[in-house]
Amino acid sequence: MNSYEERTPLSKALMTGLFTGLVATIVSLFYNIFFRLSTGFPLPEIVNVSSIIFVINLIFVFIALFYFFIHKVSAQGDLIYLVITVVGTVIALWLVSSMQRSETSRYVHDFKGLLGGIFVIMSINAFLIPFLIKKKWFEDFFL
Repeated sequence: MNSYEERTPLSKALMTGLFTGLVATIVSLFYNIFFRLSTGFPLPEIVNVSSIIFVINLIFVFIALFYFFIHKVSAQGDLIYLVITVVGTVIALWLVSSMQRSETSRYVHDFKGLLGGIFVIMSINAFLIPFLIKKKWFEDFFL
């Protein structure tokens, strides 16, 4: 057996995190385009194509490392990870709802919708990590 075919728990976690990060990036880019076209939101300084591509993928590397360490430390790692992910999602959405991005109330509302939608997309993909990492078909086809 080649050493290249061996998959360690860390490599499986990282590759699953990168896969879910790429999916989140693609869906977020389409959401960004759709949202901006439908609302006419003109402020691209914070949420733009380059920040979506680089930040989401970097965040998912850290999410995968977090999953790996939680899973390694505790036998109930999946449950702890899911609870922390839910709590983190609620906190992130609460922080987004209290943001003041512009003086114009319409732009404030639109920014909250754009950033909140991206956080929801990222959260859904983060929830998938423990489920995908255990699937044989996912490991065979993607990892």
